[in-house]
Amino acid sequence: MKKITKYMLLCLIVFAFGACYEDKGHYDHIYSNIEKLNYYSKQNVSTVTLGDTVKIFPTITWVNPEVDTLAYDYFYVFSGDTICRERNLIIVPDEVGSFTGYLIAQERATKLMTMVSVSYTVNSRFKTGWLILSEKEGRTALSMLIQTRNYYNLDEGDEGYVDYEDGDITESGEVYGGGYLCSWEDGIDLYQELHPDSPLGSKPVSVDMGWVGYSNNYAEIVVIQENGDNWVLNANDFSKYYAFNEDFGSGVARAFEPVQFIDALTSHYMVGKDGSIYWRKINASTMDSRQCRWENLLYFGNNGKITKIFDTWIYKLGAMLVYDETNKAIIPVTTVAQANESAAARLLDVTYGETIPDGFVLLGNTGEYTPVYVASIGSSSDYNSSTLFMLLKKGDKLYSQQCYAYVDDYSGVFKISKMQAPVEFPADGKVNENSIYMKCKYDSDYMFVAEGSRLYFYEMSIPERGLRLFKDFGSRITSVTENPASWMIGVALENGEFHLLGTYDRFFTGEGLGEQATYHVTKGLGKITDVVWKPSSYVGWAFGYNY
Repeated sequence: MKKITKYMLLCLIVFAFGACYEDKGHYDHIYSNIEKLNYYSKQNVSTVTLGDTVKIFPTITWVNPEVDTLAYDYFYVFSGDTICRERNLIIVPDEVGSFTGYLIAQERATKLMTMVSVSYTVNSRFKTGWLILSEKEGRTALSMLIQTRNYYNLDEGDEGYVDYEDGDITESGEVYGGGYLCSWEDGIDLYQELHPDSPLGSKPVSVDMGWVGYSNNYAEIVVIQENGDNWVLNANDFSKYYAFNEDFGSGVARAFEPVQFIDALTSHYMVGKDGSIYWRKINASTMDSRQCRWENLLYFGNNGKITKIFDTWIYKLGAMLVYDETNKAIIPVTTVAQANESAAARLLDVTYGETIPDGFVLLGNTGEYTPVYVASIGSSSDYNSSTLFMLLKKGDKLYSQQCYAYVDDYSGVFKISKMQAPVEFPADGKVNENSIYMKCKYDSDYMFVAEGSRLYFYEMSIPERGLRLFKDFGSRITSVTENPASWMIGVALENGEFHLLGTYDRFFTGEGLGEQATYHVTKGLGKITDVVWKPSSYVGWAFGYNY
């Protein structure tokens, strides 16, 4: 009722404004002395981080320059509430989001009103960066390497201007890239700092991002732990939103133990310890993920046992790739938007659009080969399609093969073309099937392989160069991940450190240049169990933007 009253009040104000405007036409002696009301000025600060001050200094063009400007009352009205009665709006917002309202200037003598739309945006301090899940002092810790990104606004000829190249580190420690300067702030044990009275639990397993209703205002962080204390957090302030298990529908087995959450924008997936996978459809109108309960179990048939979820850029490929160990098959599961729920999360039939070269390992029957690692490589023009890179083991050797994949979601087909027969991968005794592999996915030629404390790089277009050392970290590497734009990688170490390194071409002209490529090092994180990039929006997540 209170909300209805607020909106009725706002409507009355608008109608009153209209009535006064009509009066201007009927009575020559009554007119507004405001020729133009504009909320924009150079002094404005309308996009801020939570905790900072919004400042709106409107500009007014008067019909009569000699008018007494103090003869006006001012009202800033947002969602039916008057939040300010001064000409200039200066407030410290207490929530994240984009807000639109009205500035109303009312002349006291005539009651005539002039109105203009006003808006401001409040971003989370934790908008972009790397989420780091770890075990620290016997409990789960969630940290964040917070990224700040500002436009480099100096032009050639300006005092202090430097002609930076992408990947350059400035004197102040910022990194230049694409016209912007990036820097990082350590948010070690950030969840504990923000919410000391509401611990996450213990025995952390994985962390991931979830987007709901295609809206940046409903981003979620999913934390999964061995003890069943699984939480969905508000991505803006890290507060607990609800217990992840709360929205398990009756279709979810009682004994199900989730170990991984996967967001595919229009659908969500959760992977169990036993390899079972549940999914739910996410609609564009969804504003609360609990509106979409977990009910549906993916059925792989023939006693299928899923043992691997491969490292694909899901949005670009339009599918998630899994490995059925029982039937020795790489299975594509469609993740693209569907008009009806029955068409979503379907297992796609693999077809081959040309003559299959001798020796090419079929996805549906890998035979003597065991998949070690599969990644998709996308570009800005790819949609529902990507290049697939597959690392396979046969005997005591590793092999790599590539092909191009296209998802025809309406016919339920995963089309393979541009096939290359497998060639021996140059492991050279440096790495093996148990090493950590990470292929950069956005228009990049580089793949990274970690074994022990050493990180190697491999250029796919120049295979004869083999594996070359990028950096020896002096502590065992536990994970390697990247940001969507593929110009940074994050390396987690057993000693509780997280290293951020650039992937620009100049860092790969020879061996051992990883030290030059090191942008930031975070220490004291505890035993790191998972790391994931946190983009500022679902658009950044989907299209591979570095913000």
